[in-house]
Amino acid sequence: MRPQLLALAALTAASCAANDPVKVVMASPDVDPKTGRPISTPRISPALAVEMIPIPAGPFSRGTPDGQGDTGEQPRRRLFISAFEIDRLEVTVADYRRCVEAGRCTVPDKEGLSCGGDEMNWTYEDRRDHPVNCVSILQARDYCAWLGKRLPTKAEWEKAARGDKDDREYPWSPSLAPACDLACMQDDDLGCGERPSTCPVGAHPRGASPYGVLDMAGNVWEWVSDYYAEDYFAQAVERDPQGPAQTSSRVVRGGSYDDVALYQRLAYRFDLEEPDTFAYTYIGFRCAR
Repeated sequence: MRPQLLALAALTAASCAANDPVKVVMASPDVDPKTGRPISTPRISPALAVEMIPIPAGPFSRGTPDGQGDTGEQPRRRLFISAFEIDRLEVTVADYRRCVEAGRCTVPDKEGLSCGGDEMNWTYEDRRDHPVNCVSILQARDYCAWLGKRLPTKAEWEKAARGDKDDREYPWSPSLAPACDLACMQDDDLGCGERPSTCPVGAHPRGASPYGVLDMAGNVWEWVSDYYAEDYFAQAVERDPQGPAQTSSRVVRGGSYDDVALYQRLAYRFDLEEPDTFAYTYIGFRCAR
């Protein structure tokens, strides 16, 4: 038996013995045609499969027209984004727990901002289908890397939420005004009332983006890979912008369960001047590739 297959058989047997599908990570026997060396590509067990939505290559309008929104959302520009995929749902507590059990992720930070109380989902068995929160951007990156993915860029995130057919302000149809059945949010003016915690992921299917991505507004803010600079929109390249050079601020997108509809707008970005270890009860993430 070839060495690669012997290694695969041993790894699979060990995982089966432990009855842990999380640890079934197989090595590909493919060979690099240039070097002749084996290529080892992570392949995750089907038990860990997470539905991803393909976002086709093409242009979309990012930002807010002059005179609307915040200055950091302007100018509105037409950008071209290459094809990519993004998770249909936010990463759940159950998803993240598998990574912790596999030894590839660390537990959410109960010392993070507002993370020691009832709003931290990690400590509740009945919130396994809620988005994991109280994770830093470093922890989010580790999780995505474990699955051979990455965090989306700010531009990718907005295209997946906005689509390319119109200039909608929210993920759902532009003919629909914000409402409690479209996003997990807190807005007394809309009759949503106070929310003590997040919602199960995917609980608001009518709020789906044009591509079918859910919870792009509300539930938890989501980490993206970019740093933040208020004047970046005017300076960004027109094709696949990756964000400004390193600054002191990070960006989260999409609003949270504790925010009113105003902060669920697709162009709105919340910047955090915090270290990369910063965790917050209102922040979670999803992955792309």
